[in-house]
Amino acid sequence: MEFMISFSYNNNRYKAAVVKSGLGIRTDYAVRPTDPSIVRKFGRQTLVFRENGQFNCDALIDAQFPDYVDALVNAIRDQDKYEN
Repeated sequence: MEFMISFSYNNNRYKAAVVKSGLGIRTDYAVRPTDPSIVRKFGRQTLVFRENGQFNCDALIDAQFPDYVDALVNAIRDQDKYEN
């Protein structure tokens, strides 16, 4: 399943495509930002996953840029309520 999210980071609004896939009790969200400045800074994709009701991030990006990951997680959590 694919859907779009809008998220706020550093007082700016951005959009990203999210591809959601289920793997047993774990759900993966491949987040692909559309803004070139975000892609340059964080890469073309960030993997967020949900397991046991908790959202986490597989990437080293979580340790380096927790505010960015929090923005993605909050947007995914909010949008996912409507997609289920």
